[in-house]
Amino acid sequence: MTSMDATDQESEDACLIEYTVNPAEPATHAVVEAVAAVSGTDAEELPSLYEFVETEALDQLVAPRISEVPRDDVTVQFTYCGKIVTVSGKTITVHPTGE
Repeated sequence: MTSMDATDQESEDACLIEYTVNPAEPATHAVVEAVAAVSGTDAEELPSLYEFVETEALDQLVAPRISEVPRDDVTVQFTYCGKIVTVSGKTITVHPTGE
């Protein structure tokens, strides 16, 4: 299960949401949930993440090491559903693209 620490900011940058990912959960699931939360839609209604990023590679890049310690040395950023998604260690942040 993903822990959400949602912070909506009323500013020029619009909203920001930060998710803390459970080490047992694939990052790809947390990305979809975070973008759904920011978009105000159900995760099932979003397009497949696979259309935007290689999901297996993303999960492998940011997966915890054998000791379950999050990989803070890897950051992946991509655009999904009009949002900029950053995955770093156990944290996923979502920002608007500014378009």
